[in-house]
Amino acid sequence: MDSLNFAANTPRVLNQCLALLDQPARPTATFSVPLTPKKYENHPDIQFFSSIKKKHHFEYHKLKKNSTRDAWLDKSTVPMIHSGKSTSFDPYSRADLLHRISTFNALNWSIPPSSDLNESGTVLPSTLNELFCALNGWACEPISRNNNFSNHLKCSVCEVQLILRFNSVDEASYGKFLFDMEDIVRLNDNLKVSYLSEIRHGAHSQSCPWKSLSCSLQGIYYMTPYVSATNATLVTEYLLCLKNLIDNLPALENMGAFCQTLVPSGTSELDEHFVRVSKMWFLDRFYTDTKENFAAVLDFVCPPWIYKVAALGWKLSLQSHQEDTVLLMTCDCCNQRLFVEQHMAEGVVHSHKPWCMHMSYMGQMSFYEYFYRLIALLEKSIGPHGEYLVDQELSFDMDPLTNNRKRRESFDINDGLDRLTKLRKMYFVS
Repeated sequence: MDSLNFAANTPRVLNQCLALLDQPARPTATFSVPLTPKKYENHPDIQFFSSIKKKHHFEYHKLKKNSTRDAWLDKSTVPMIHSGKSTSFDPYSRADLLHRISTFNALNWSIPPSSDLNESGTVLPSTLNELFCALNGWACEPISRNNNFSNHLKCSVCEVQLILRFNSVDEASYGKFLFDMEDIVRLNDNLKVSYLSEIRHGAHSQSCPWKSLSCSLQGIYYMTPYVSATNATLVTEYLLCLKNLIDNLPALENMGAFCQTLVPSGTSELDEHFVRVSKMWFLDRFYTDTKENFAAVLDFVCPPWIYKVAALGWKLSLQSHQEDTVLLMTCDCCNQRLFVEQHMAEGVVHSHKPWCMHMSYMGQMSFYEYFYRLIALLEKSIGPHGEYLVDQELSFDMDPLTNNRKRRESFDINDGLDRLTKLRKMYFVS
């Protein structure tokens, strides 16, 4: 076969490939990281966020690389139970933190009492409670047919499971012959110290992000006072509690004396103003279209103490057991649950758990006093649909060369915290 016939029978695709190979090489495109314009290089905000980016950039990519490399090792060495839900790692999400705290209850979480001092005579470094576990990414598994263990923890990301076991202090026969009760308490304290280390980083898998990072106690759970983001979060949580109590007013008719024991006693000069502003928030948030009609009904049926109970984070929960209905006062921040009928009969005043946000201090004031004054002073911040309006004067010019004075007058801590939160989510949310 001659060359002409061979070329004629050559497919067109091969001819096109040959033509591409005969063409001269094109210059390769070069890609570079976009640079900050020179006029913004000396801007203090750009320099601040650039330093944070350089600090966490290597650790973030190293973590992502290790997660893909060690995934097969974690699955083969650690037994996991997949719930089918998508797990995400966001150590700066308050909603995720409160959700993990809500998984701890009296049925699946029981920690024996501890002494004030350990063997060396020093105060224990931390407390083993629901908040400490949730801050480090752990949730508590419910008691079910497939799980009959209490204190059964499960990581929200790597799904590693950890069961906390203690010596029982209620078995008199056990402590009578082998150990003294003080020895049992001291042994449980040593177990708690070892569990604290496991919960913090030891029990997590090597590729789990909770091993190197944890939720910040200040700013995420204990809110930072005098910040617009804190005000918006507290107002939203307060209005949800208030709506729950108002929706369950028929069940609260005979509980007025009990509910008033949940709030500090005494009157304040801001009582009427607090109730009035709370009604404005509530109507604008949930009854925007019919607030004129519902306002008169709210004044008639809603007693003033309901607003104070909601300000401390209490909700009413109704649980049915066979033919009986059990009334519970619950708190979303510490998952405290009070059986209404039992506490009304005993006449004992109960409150939140000691570590609850509502028992903390906001600056020099208690949380209740701070929030009480906050609502009374935020009347002008109510939006048309009940949203929290941030002061419009908090914006600032990004160009430091044209208007430095305007930026100095408008910039405050709110802008810095908002931008820092956005930067954190860019690197730590997956």
